[in-house]
Order: sequence, then C-alpha cells, then structure tokens
Amino acid sequence: MSPLQKRFRNVMQILGEPVTIGASPTSSMIAPISTGNALVYLSQGDLNGISTRPIYGAYVPHDATVAENDTFEWGSLSLTVYKVMNLNSRQQTLAKLLVIA
Repeated sequence: MSPLQKRFRNVMQILGEPVTIGASPTSSMIAPISTGNALVYLSQGDLNGISTRPIYGAYVPHDATVAENDTFEWGSLSLTVYKVMNLNSRQQTLAKLLVIA
C-alpha cells in the first residue's frame, strides 16, 4: 500500500461510517446525490428503475471488495451498488466511488 493510499484509507476510517459490502465490513464516506448528477454515472434506464429511492455516492478504500449489484448495508439501510469507479492518481487506485440506491 502506497503512502497516498494509506492516507485515503486513514481519512475514511476517521471520518467515515461503518458499512458492510456483501459480507465485508469497511468504512465509507457517503453523501446524497441528485438525479441529475446520477445521470453522469448511470443510464436513464437504470435511473428510471430506482427513481423512487434516494441515491447516494459513497467513497470506500481502494482495496474494498465490491462489484455492481452487491448489497451495501449502512445503518438500518440495505442498498444496492449500481456503479463502481476507481479513483486513480499516479497510476494507482486511491479509492473507489460507488453509486448506491
């Protein structure tokens, strides 16, 4: 793990919230996103299928094991992962951005 990856991981552990993805516990920084912003990441068809539920963006550590359609448990909420994107810098993945609803 590079020093930059370690910094991102430490920030998420300090400021993030405990979540479970699949069966793996991790920490995540989560915020609501608008349907307009969700269209940057999702197709209109995907968005139509989840339009009645709140949509969130979640950052997780670079080494979190996560795939589309995984279950994302946050507090009492059980959400579905719709998109997984690696956030890269200097040819290394620093974190992953998830679109969940």
